[in-house]
Amino acid sequence: MPLPDPLWSYFNQLGHVTGYKQKRSECKECKQQINKSLRSARNHLKKCTKITLAQKRICLGDLYEESDDDSTTLAPEQNSKGDYISKAEQKSLELAFARSIFRCGLFLSLSELEPVKLLLIKLLHI
Repeated sequence: MPLPDPLWSYFNQLGHVTGYKQKRSECKECKQQINKSLRSARNHLKKCTKITLAQKRICLGDLYEESDDDSTTLAPEQNSKGDYISKAEQKSLELAFARSIFRCGLFLSLSELEPVKLLLIKLLHI
């Protein structure tokens, strides 16, 4: 059985709540209720103002940081330079990359190879 995601340590499990079909969870910091799903929990952690940036990085990873203007930064150390892309641009790039992988018949884990990661990072900094 897989280990539970560490982000659940920031939520109280409520189970079934009257008026809702899915099980519910409650943020320990701001007391907001959400559906008990990883996507809902991650989205709440990104937006919760009572959870510190350090706590968010523990659960969401070091390379992800949400800025106030609803854009996704590429890395925390680049944030001071204003180096970012919007969520729409990121989704567009991810879709184009996925289509190119599929059309060329390449293996899906290509983007996990270190040389490909380095190439993509260099491309982003052009």
